[in-house]
Amino acid sequence: MIISLIIFLILINYNIIQSKDFEQYLFELNADEPDGNFVEIFEFYRDFPIRLESATALNLSRLPDISYGEAKIILESYSNKIEWDEIKSKNNLSKYQIYILETCTDIIKKDKKLNIDYRTRYINNIENKNGFLNNRFQGNKVDLYNRLSVSYDNLGVNLITNKDEGEKSYVDDYSGNVVYNYKNHSVILGDYRTHFGLGLLINTGFPIRKSASPSDALINVGGGFSPSRNMLALGHLRGVAYQSEFLVKQIRFKPKVFYSNYNRSATINDENQVSGFHLTNLFRTDTEIKKKNALNEQILGSSLEMIYKDFTFGVNQLNYNYDKELISSSNNYYNGFSGNNYSSYFLFNKNNHFISSEFAIDNAKNISIYSIYTLKENNYEFGVSHRYFHKDSRLQYNNLLTNYSTNSNEHGLLTFYTFKQNNFNNSVYLDIYERPGLDINIGMPQSGIEIFDEFNFKFNSDYSLLLRLRYKSQKELRRSGDDIYYDKDRIDIRQEFRIDKSISFRFRSDIVFTEFSENRYTGFGYLVFGEISKTFFKSNTNSIRLSYYNSDSFEEAIWHFEYLMRGYLLAPPLYGEGMKLIVRSQISIFDKFLLSFAYSYENRFNVSGLGSGLDMISGNQRNRIFLQLDYNY
Repeated sequence: MIISLIIFLILINYNIIQSKDFEQYLFELNADEPDGNFVEIFEFYRDFPIRLESATALNLSRLPDISYGEAKIILESYSNKIEWDEIKSKNNLSKYQIYILETCTDIIKKDKKLNIDYRTRYINNIENKNGFLNNRFQGNKVDLYNRLSVSYDNLGVNLITNKDEGEKSYVDDYSGNVVYNYKNHSVILGDYRTHFGLGLLINTGFPIRKSASPSDALINVGGGFSPSRNMLALGHLRGVAYQSEFLVKQIRFKPKVFYSNYNRSATINDENQVSGFHLTNLFRTDTEIKKKNALNEQILGSSLEMIYKDFTFGVNQLNYNYDKELISSSNNYYNGFSGNNYSSYFLFNKNNHFISSEFAIDNAKNISIYSIYTLKENNYEFGVSHRYFHKDSRLQYNNLLTNYSTNSNEHGLLTFYTFKQNNFNNSVYLDIYERPGLDINIGMPQSGIEIFDEFNFKFNSDYSLLLRLRYKSQKELRRSGDDIYYDKDRIDIRQEFRIDKSISFRFRSDIVFTEFSENRYTGFGYLVFGEISKTFFKSNTNSIRLSYYNSDSFEEAIWHFEYLMRGYLLAPPLYGEGMKLIVRSQISIFDKFLLSFAYSYENRFNVSGLGSGLDMISGNQRNRIFLQLDYNY
């Protein structure tokens, strides 16, 4: 497995939070992999704010950057009629947390009922890919995305269409839903996401990754259903979902039920069996088009959650039915035609102590367990979590913290400590893990240890410094004739210095060392970039970033986090030797429209092509242009 280094992208800090910076901040909350689900959650609760009078700490902690402990303290203060200004200062809430709470709850009364959001984005890849040159792609070069969200009072409608370059139809991918909320009842028709309990049985959101805020990833408690607002292949279900809540004496009951009937894209073999899902959402060639909607999936699920004071208990159930047999050898996916999965979970929070666990069993009676304990005080937080998956477990919709980009069957113990005081933050975690069974994904770590330490010091409002060290030692499997296990060590060192003034400047350097056992290989890599941002007038923001990278091989690849415009970001691995230039400009018009432009240029030295297969382009240079228009009412 190649360890993903994610580059935090932090732009200009304004006295007033601007939406383009805030959305980027949401992406940064999950540091190891961009997590657009945070944006979805924020947009949903912006349109349908949480009613604090009937909310629980569990409800409130579903908001981005609001921990369970913070939610509990805020609700206790609110119920005791403490003024909002005092709650903010007493809990030392950041400007982003304040903005989230004021936007996504009814703590401040709002008169506006109608919200309209429209986004259209066009991408032009200047160079032609091999798929066009050899006529394998069936469509033209247009890459076009459209999204419309409208909400009025308790009713919301969302519609997305997307066409990637090489695809034939301008609505090759689409997603839509209708949402209705009334008091304690919620119904979604169309495409939606599902997250029950701690996500061990089902969480169709983005993968959870370790970061400088470990508790955000570990305490990831589900809220039931939310409308899908993106095109993630396995990210949404399609059908109807209903959830409610009611009080019986002192116990709050939260029943949930859903039905999904969705034609998924899959690879079908000669025996009419499914050997794997098609997850790229690309349908450009005859082979890819044949996979589209090839498998009918029906899921019936239910959940019942019961809350009594500081204790929560829940049970979940899923029933799968497929029209073709799944025979994938990957541990990620269900096998067979039909079956049932179950789980139960509990949460307990008392005096800054949080304890939670979920137990799941799949159709073959394979057991998985996830548990966590945290202690949160004013200036520090400590936590420990344990995850156990049976080696043959097949919970394809689970979404828990692991050491790979998809869910995987592993045992692990993670402990963390974070300290915050005034202008100084320090975050440390230790993760020990192993995979009890052999994964088919060659190159995945079979066992290992990871140590992470990050210091973030703000000298004043203008100057800040970040230092990070990550050490990972793991045993990997590579197949070359007979199966071969070997040890691999990787050390990542990062430093970043920022100046936030009329002209903002950011400098970052990343250094990577790798070493393989038995003197197989020793590698080195580094990346440096400088970024300048300037606001020429109130509604305009511009930035330019120049990066240089040099590594011995892909083993030392450094993931280059690129936030290009609202709702769109990339994290490509940079390796070999080369440079990259990114120019961005955004202008707000009448406080309703946001026009965004970005240009990306990459030059990788001493190569004859970039990419691979049908996506390869000849030469060593890549040019891309991005245009986007946002409208908000």
